[in-house]
Amino acid sequence: MKTNFNLNLLTVSIVLFATSCMAPRPMASKFKTEQKRGRDTTEGIFVVKKDGEKISGTKITTSHKMELLQTANPVQESVAINGETVKFADYELVQTSKAYRALYYPEQSEKNCDGVYVNRLRFGKINLYHYEEQAPVKFNYQQKRFYHEYVFQKADGKLQVVTYASFAEAIGDDKVALSKFKELFAEGRIQKSEIEKTLNGLLAVTELYNGTNNNDYLQASR
Repeated sequence: MKTNFNLNLLTVSIVLFATSCMAPRPMASKFKTEQKRGRDTTEGIFVVKKDGEKISGTKITTSHKMELLQTANPVQESVAINGETVKFADYELVQTSKAYRALYYPEQSEKNCDGVYVNRLRFGKINLYHYEEQAPVKFNYQQKRFYHEYVFQKADGKLQVVTYASFAEAIGDDKVALSKFKELFAEGRIQKSEIEKTLNGLLAVTELYNGTNNNDYLQASR
């Protein structure tokens, strides 16, 4: 009996350790809510191709790998909108009923053709995006560990990874937003392990910056 108790305790400990780096379920719901706020509320469902062509529709489906937000090979993956198929390699933006997503190529990507969807959380003068990287963690079963990553875009510039230095530089023309950023991230870095604190902090600073610099645009987006 004591042996079984010890084994059960060990199992519980392993589960807690394996899930400690995962987004708690309440936070998963929070991310979905914020993704909806990042959509273009003046538009429905659409795909924007790399040549600038915009295809609007009422129904969109994506390949299985894209639904899981994993890295994808543009030769194999595609979306279909109102029955028209668009290859992953031919477009860079897509808006579903749940999120506005941009195609992003991480600088550390092992293959030039690999890309991931990033979900927009806020838009305005600063666009804030989020995505999750997944890696299997194996014990006597398979579990998933999630790494939360943030990307931003200033105006129509390129997508960049959110680091303390890069984000501070981007909002540096707004002393109020920069001061708030330094206050919320006083340790001088973006603490990825503190999921809720990091998310709320970046959202607050982004809203402050957009409200100060481009209030009309922000209000129109709601």
